[in-house]
This record gives sequence, structure tokens and C-alpha cells, in this order.
Amino acid sequence: MPPICLQLGRSSLILIQAPNLSRLIRRWPFKLHNQTTMKRPEGPDWQTKLQQVLYAAAENKFVQVATVREDGTPACRTMGLAGFIPATQQALLQTHAKSYKPSHLAKNNWVEICKWNAASQQQFRLRGPVTVVDADSKNEAFQSLRQQEYKRLGTPSVLQWYHNADRAPGKPFQSPVHQTTDQQDKAPPSFLLLVVDVAEVDYVHLESDTRAIWIKQQSSADDQHVWHKQDLNP
Repeated sequence: MPPICLQLGRSSLILIQAPNLSRLIRRWPFKLHNQTTMKRPEGPDWQTKLQQVLYAAAENKFVQVATVREDGTPACRTMGLAGFIPATQQALLQTHAKSYKPSHLAKNNWVEICKWNAASQQQFRLRGPVTVVDADSKNEAFQSLRQQEYKRLGTPSVLQWYHNADRAPGKPFQSPVHQTTDQQDKAPPSFLLLVVDVAEVDYVHLESDTRAIWIKQQSSADDQHVWHKQDLNP
């Protein structure tokens, strides 16, 4: 494989071999030529740190999400974090309409999202209420966002939502119905968007032996939300 050209400043260029690239990416804030630079949204420190983890590798999008069952016991599962609504701290998740999560959220709409990143030794725990956006939701902005998130899925994922539309996750096995549809560009009723309005974040960095909590509060001055940080014992 040919060497890759890297820019360290306005005029400084170096050539490195591809096998060494992964080690350098963890240490140096350089730009790769011919690669789109992802713009990280402005926000509180915890969001900047989390975005850096999510952007580092595609597999980093997977998080654990905890809900409360109708009987009060906890339920936890792995989901893909689709990111945040731009310029907000509203996190996006996707789920099946016939999964257990909608019934859990109907009873208690608060969740906790946990992200552990072994490479950086960081853990993020995000808590907040959830808005479930389904096919009948009247919020036009969220409904448009639901359609946008669905269109971002690849073809295999799109077909899966249609094939599994009538299969309730966690229920006795049913064979999938492989059907063709001309509505693949439109989110089916089985596709739900979960908008998590993050209200509290518990952050731990094991390498530096630090911990902090951020709590969102409403400012009495301008009716805007502000984040208050408090350092804690690890």
C-alpha cells in the first residue's frame, strides 16, 4: 500500500506507511487529505468528549440503554446511538414499534444511556426523558427527523424493517415475510425514533482518576438551559 500524505500545519507534510496510521491518529490532531473532516457540534464538555469517542470508530456508536419495566424492574440492552440533533443535547435512538421499549417508556419515559470506551478509559452515563416519535406523531420537526434518520439506513436495514414489520421482538419465533415494496423511501410504522433529552451526565475517566457530573438547569435570566458541572470523587 502506498504511503499516506499528512498535513501537520499550513505547510508541513510528512509521508507515513498505512500500518502506522492507526497509532498516530490516537496522538496527533492532523488532517487526512481527501477525507471529509467531521464537524463536531458545539456544546458542553461532556458532549465534546463523547463526540470524539463516537467519531473515532464506527463500532463506537453502540451503547447500553436501560429502561424500567412495567413491574418496576430494570431492563438493559445494546442499541446504536445515531448521534444528536444539531446544536442540542438531544440524543437519537431507533427501535421497533413492537419491541418492549415503547411499553416501558409509556409507564416511565426516563432512560439511562451508558457508553464505555476501553481505548480512552472513559465512561459516559446519560439520563433524561424520551419522546417516542412514531408514524402518528404530530410534531412536524420530529416527524421530519424520523424520516431523515430512516433514509440514512442502508438498503439491507431498510428491507429488514419491512420484512420484520409484523414480528414482535422477544416474542415466540415467526418466520420473516420477505416482501417487496415501493415505499422503501418512507419510514414504515414499525420504525420508531427515540429522542432523548439529556438532563444529566455522569462522566468517569479512569486514566486520570477523575469524575464529574453535569446537570442541565433552566436559567431564570433568559429562559435558556445551562449546564452546571461538579467534580466528584471517582
